[in-house]
Amino acid sequence: AAKYIEEIKRTINQISVVIDTANPILNAVLHEYMKQAEALNIQMDMDLSIPNELAVQPMDLAVIIGNTVENAIVACSDMSSSESGERRISIRLFKQGKLLFYEIINPLGRDRKHPKHNDSKRIHGYGLYNVRNTAEKYKGHVDVQSDETTFKVTIVLNLACE
Repeated sequence: AAKYIEEIKRTINQISVVIDTANPILNAVLHEYMKQAEALNIQMDMDLSIPNELAVQPMDLAVIIGNTVENAIVACSDMSSSESGERRISIRLFKQGKLLFYEIINPLGRDRKHPKHNDSKRIHGYGLYNVRNTAEKYKGHVDVQSDETTFKVTIVLNLACE
């Protein structure tokens, strides 16, 4: 019995976090980024509360979530090992009335700013551009704020537009 219990404990510890929203595309996107964050020792805190029926095209939601979470993971992975305790991404997604609210907060990376180029000289900046274009489809608003330590993106979509 003790051996069986130990086997069950090992199995449970190997199961990664299951993300189960009403949206299968969102589930897939968040699950993939959760695995990436976990591999980089980045904590992801999520508060997701959306209904089964959501008047947002699944790919539009994937653009918004995917680009912002990817940016947050890059910023966290740029942090030094001494800052590993600060490597935390906070995500909130919820619907209130005819509005969909999304917020992501992450620490700034090593440079304490968001450069146009990273160390590999790959051009950045198209992600938030695509997020803004997607928000405009829903007569939405994107607010980007940062201070010395954190970067926050808040998005509000008007679900009555679609």
